[in-house]
Amino acid sequence: MTDGETNATVPRGEDAMAVDFARAVQLAGRQAREGSGAQAQGRSEEDDDAQARGEEEVTGLFVTFEGGDGVGKSTQAALLEGWLRDQGREVVRTREPGGTEVGQRIRDIVLHHRGHVEPRAEALLYAADRAHHVATVVRPALARGAVVIQDRYLDSSVAYQGAGRVLDAAEVRDLSLWAVEGAARCDGAAGPG
Repeated sequence: MTDGETNATVPRGEDAMAVDFARAVQLAGRQAREGSGAQAQGRSEEDDDAQARGEEEVTGLFVTFEGGDGVGKSTQAALLEGWLRDQGREVVRTREPGGTEVGQRIRDIVLHHRGHVEPRAEALLYAADRAHHVATVVRPALARGAVVIQDRYLDSSVAYQGAGRVLDAAEVRDLSLWAVEGAARCDGAAGPG
C-alpha cells in the first residue's frame, strides 16, 4: 500500500501507528510555528473578544494520552517530549491524577485507600484533582506557550468512572467539564458538544 501524496510505502500495524503519530506531531509543530507567527502579525476577532472578556491568550498546545494500563502512553509521551524539546519547545509533562501535590494526595486516596470508595465519591475526587490541576499546572503552562503532555484526562474519567464504575458517562463528562470551567481543551473554548 502506498501513500497517495508521496507514493511511499505505508506501514501497517504498530509501525503505521508510529507513522501516524509522527505525522500528527509534525503537523502540530508546524501549526504551532505558523500560529505564533500569525499572532505576531495580527490578532483575530476571537483574540480580541477573549481579551475583552479578560481571558488569557493561549499560545501553547495541550496533548493528552489516553488508554488502558500498559498500552504505551508513557512511552509515546516520552518520545513526543523528546522530539518537541529538540524543536526548541518548552514541554510540561504531567499526569492525572497526581500532577500536583493536592493531586498526589487524591491519587493516594483513590488508588491506595483501604476499603471501598463509592463510585460517585471517586468521580468527585477525580474531578477535584482535575479542577486544581488544570488551574495550577495546565492553563499557566499553555498561557506561556508551553506544550503540555499529559497522561490521562477527561476520557479516562468517562471510561473508568462512567463505564467501569457504572455511572452515567454523560454525567461524569459533564462533572469534569464543570471542574475545568467548561474547557475540555483548557484554552477557554468550550469542548465538543
